Amino acid sequence: MEKCVYYYRRQTCSLITCKVRSQHTPWLTSKIKKLMSHRDYLKHKEIRTKSRYFYEAYKIARNKTNKIVEKAKSRHFQHTINNNSNNLKQLWKSVNLIRGKGSKTTNVSTLKIDEETITGYKNIAEAFNSFFVSVGPSLSESLPESQKGYSDYVQHHIHNTFSFSEVSENDTLKLLCGLKESKAAGPDKINAKLIKDSAEVICPTLTKNFNRSLQQGIFPEELKTAFVSVIYKNGDKSDCSNYRPISILSTIAKILEKTVYNQLMSYINENNILSGNQFGFRKSHSTVTSLLNLR
Repeated sequence: MEKCVYYYRRQTCSLITCKVRSQHTPWLTSKIKKLMSHRDYLKHKEIRTKSRYFYEAYKIARNKTNKIVEKAKSRHFQHTINNNSNNLKQLWKSVNLIRGKGSKTTNVSTLKIDEETITGYKNIAEAFNSFFVSVGPSLSESLPESQKGYSDYVQHHIHNTFSFSEVSENDTLKLLCGLKESKAAGPDKINAKLIKDSAEVICPTLTKNFNRSLQQGIFPEELKTAFVSVIYKNGDKSDCSNYRPISILSTIAKILEKTVYNQLMSYINENNILSGNQFGFRKSHSTVTSLLNLR
């Protein structure tokens, strides 16, 4: 599947390396930038000449610029919050930016495991990997064994069994066109924008491979690989348990997962398998619907 995208990319695109500066100040308009440039010019003149005139002129320009920047910043965040009242993810992103808690790259220089200090990127990566893969089994062992099986939670007998149906090109095309371009590329370095822009070209090949995967019951090994980055939570930065992992999968892997998810959820909903009190991880269900159910 990846070879298909790589082929068309080589045929139509040339790869270049460029620096991308993150934009965290959308409220800085060209007018404000000119005011800032003039303020800095007066500051430079005041330092060089030690002139009282330039010092006073700089103070006036500085105060004026600061007031305009604060007003523009306030208007920007007010507008962002109002427009994202129904988008909690974007809303909290804006709130955290106001609070100075925007996402930052986590750089880990040392770790401590059993009084041993771990240094070096490779050793640190291996230490994190060993810790994260042990979390699941450790948690499972600490929980008491359940006396019930999955069938005890099924509300009624289901007569028809589940099987994957053939995926149409139209189904795949909808998923390709619905990709969020802001999502990071996985280990294959194929970003969502490239796939979205070439959707109509690669759709037939991807659909063919998706159907083969579903028929054989095999998820391609190459698509199981992920970039794993760590996000610091709180506490001692040398303690592995104070970090949480984030896996960045291939975009193609996500599309195949979504294809499987859509068919499984359709079967589950049509057969009313989930309990009416299951509010988590379901479409049109949330903590709000859970609270409303308590009334």
